[in-house]
Amino acid sequence: MLGILFLWMFWPSFNSVLVDNRIPGRKLGAVCSTYLALAVSAVTAAAMSVLSSPKGKLNMIHMQSCIFAGGVAVGISISVVHQPWEAMTIGLSAAVVSTIGFRYLKTHMQFAFYCHDTCAILSTHGLPGLLGWLAQLLLQIRDFDDHILAIRFAVFHICAIIITISLSLVMGIMTGLLLKWNFWRPPQDKKCFDDQAFWEFPHLAVRK
Repeated sequence: MLGILFLWMFWPSFNSVLVDNRIPGRKLGAVCSTYLALAVSAVTAAAMSVLSSPKGKLNMIHMQSCIFAGGVAVGISISVVHQPWEAMTIGLSAAVVSTIGFRYLKTHMQFAFYCHDTCAILSTHGLPGLLGWLAQLLLQIRDFDDHILAIRFAVFHICAIIITISLSLVMGIMTGLLLKWNFWRPPQDKKCFDDQAFWEFPHLAVRK
């Protein structure tokens, strides 16, 4: 949670770098939009965590990983976010997608593809990133006056996201196959959470 507080302090400045410095007030607008997206994302993540829990309790993993999903999503589309409600809508949608993805998609991926997302990268950065890409596409098309330019922009961005996802899948599969080679002596699945198999504990060492 301490790391989350640092991200709350630094994420607005990260996003403000992505806007045009020559337009007066754009950097301040980016900072305010990021804070709005983060605030709505935090409240929504807490609500979704309670609603998705069988016992109605807060999940600390949701609070650690999903409350700044709005900052991830709005950071991609910050160049075309001009109104507070746009940033708040993106933050709300990102928190919903991130929490539901962590709650349900992670388990299904583990059973279907034997893919264990240890740090919730997919639900924290992947899904909010795709949502931010979609928001940036829609908001940018809305600002175009020429339909031909809007179509070209949409085709360019769709091709870019397809290429990015394809390269990510190919490189991820190649990395997984390399790590599965016996040459690297991969750990057994049943010992992935056994600390004694990979770490030395001085208080458990046999004194000679």
